Amino acid sequence: MKNLLALLALVVIVVLVVGYFLNWYSVVGIENQSGGHRLQIDVNTDKIKADLRRGKEKLKETFEDFQDLSEHAKTPAEMPAWPKTNGEKSAPKSEAPPDNTSDPAKLKIPPIPF
Repeated sequence: MKNLLALLALVVIVVLVVGYFLNWYSVVGIENQSGGHRLQIDVNTDKIKADLRRGKEKLKETFEDFQDLSEHAKTPAEMPAWPKTNGEKSAPKSEAPPDNTSDPAKLKIPPIPF
């Protein structure tokens, strides 16, 4: 029960903070004629509705894009073992690429762009 109340408090705090930064509401302190203080809270319901509608649309687009990516993803069996470049044949799986790290003269280091 404690965890549920803590989660509810966290959700309320997050909504209050996000709402404040998105200008969903404003809090103004007003001083009375008698010297007392009063807080006035103005809630912008049109802005809240517009932001929630845009968020819902964005979430829907993101979900559709994710579904498109997962539908077009290749399985490992469909992917080539070695990528072919410049019309060359791919290297056989049994041969390992040459190891040029033993001879420093054969080691090719790319230039560093500045």
